[in-house]
Amino acid sequence: MKESLIYITDDITFQDIKNDKVKKTEVYLKQMNNWFIKPAKLLLDSSRKQGNYEQELALLTILITFFESHGQYLKGKSSQVSSKKVFTYAFKAYLDYLVNVKKHSAEIYQQLDLTKFYSLVRCGLLHNGYIRNEGVSFFIDRLKLDKVHVVYPNKIISNSWLINTYCMLEGLEDYLMYYLNLVEYDMEYKSNFEKMFESFYTLD
Repeated sequence: MKESLIYITDDITFQDIKNDKVKKTEVYLKQMNNWFIKPAKLLLDSSRKQGNYEQELALLTILITFFESHGQYLKGKSSQVSSKKVFTYAFKAYLDYLVNVKKHSAEIYQQLDLTKFYSLVRCGLLHNGYIRNEGVSFFIDRLKLDKVHVVYPNKIISNSWLINTYCMLEGLEDYLMYYLNLVEYDMEYKSNFEKMFESFYTLD
């Protein structure tokens, strides 16, 4: 009874999954759209209005939160006590997709220290509400100087990087479909995905 009363997302219950009424990948896609993509799009549209620029900080927080969650599905294991490894693994997979499929510059992304990115952006945003500076800094690019890449060196300030939240969101939507295609046809991706899905969405 309880399985039919508890919703996971978008009118999908635990009972629906147990009875195979909906594919696991469909549930995941709806979750990612409802939890990350849709709210991010609302913030993106609002941030473009006069005086709303700082809403991009909330936009970036939503986008960054996606990667640790996603990394668990990629690795097939929980991020508990290993959030840095899981986050950086997922963000690297995303950057690799942008390079190999979207033809972004590998040289630009290879310069990025993912450990610093994790500490200053992921932890800085989630723990402190801002991006801390430890010799390297990250700023949201208000002017969107680079219309392609999601993160790139700041040509004005040394040891500084710029983040294009608009490009990050656009790339993330495409990456999700690419990832789900891998889950469909690659046994390792499929096995890791299903392992984590079962651990998250099985009621005792």
